[in-house]
Amino acid sequence: MFFSIKKTWILEIRIELIVASPSWKEEPFDVETSVGEKVSMKCSASGYPNPKIEWIKKDDVAFFPRRDPPTPINSTLHFNSIRITDDGEYICIASNGIGEPLEKKITILIHESPKIQHAHVPSQVEFGEKINILCMTRKGSPSIQFEWYKDSVVHKSRENIQIVDTNYSLRFTLDPVTHNSSGKYTFYVCTEYG
Repeated sequence: MFFSIKKTWILEIRIELIVASPSWKEEPFDVETSVGEKVSMKCSASGYPNPKIEWIKKDDVAFFPRRDPPTPINSTLHFNSIRITDDGEYICIASNGIGEPLEKKITILIHESPKIQHAHVPSQVEFGEKINILCMTRKGSPSIQFEWYKDSVVHKSRENIQIVDTNYSLRFTLDPVTHNSSGKYTFYVCTEYG
């Protein structure tokens, strides 16, 4: 008598694919700086698969045609020498195809030193005349301070001198020109950023 024993083995393998939508490891933040400075903004996220990081400048057509464009390096946006045109809103996007992408909007605020744009100075002045000298600046960062110097000494309004500050310009009036008016006049403009 032969007995036959039949054994059946069932091997059940269960594979679970673990996925995770992006979550922030390092969120970027607002930056305030001056023209010419180096700026780096970090942005990183975790998840599975690893999220892709992308930087965009909001509503800007001139972001990438720069002579030295900002470079995203390992999720860090880096400017070697920031320009006034880099001012604005930037968005870091982290996505991996699982769930909704993460987005973080930040602002880069760039301050600029004022520059003298125009100063009209008469070439000849006679005693007794009235002269107006208007010095205008190219718009710089707020809180522009103006000063007039005569022979390296700060010149303030007085009897025959009127100095009027009009936001981005300064008007110097000398009425009348006297023998004491002769000298070297210097217009000085600055902000806390230069």
